Amino acid sequence: MTELLVTYPAGSTSESSAVAALTRVDGQVLFAVGRTPCHPRSPRWPDQPEDRCTLERGGAQTPVQAQEGYLLGAELMAGNLPEDVDPAQALACVIHSIPAELAPAMGEEVTLRVDEKYRAALSRRHSRCPPASAVTIGQPCACASSVAMLRPSYRLVFKNTSNAL
Repeated sequence: MTELLVTYPAGSTSESSAVAALTRVDGQVLFAVGRTPCHPRSPRWPDQPEDRCTLERGGAQTPVQAQEGYLLGAELMAGNLPEDVDPAQALACVIHSIPAELAPAMGEEVTLRVDEKYRAALSRRHSRCPPASAVTIGQPCACASSVAMLRPSYRLVFKNTSNAL
């Protein structure tokens, strides 16, 4: 099966790679590359939006959307895997979409680049969410590492609800 690597967990913001799969759907082209730095939109994690990414080739930059999906044989499918599909036959991957007239060709070497400032802002906002919800709704929060990112005006109260110390 094809190897499709995601490099955003290691902090990558730019990768050059060949187009490894390509599917045309309703005026759009879905494509996957051998290496992507793009954090995708996920139906399972709606509180963490996708990165803003661009496809760079031939001196031009074109915005692309990144979303979770699957490679099923030679076809790409965005979103959740249908229940009637055997997960062993599908490769989870990041799918990029772009208008068909701007799409790369199968095997073409392309560069994907992430908007670093936007990613950093999303990361800061996402890291604040668990403690902020604890303050707002009074629920315990296990994400103590995020506390340092809050503004000093927040007063957090953590409760031990498990009777364990």
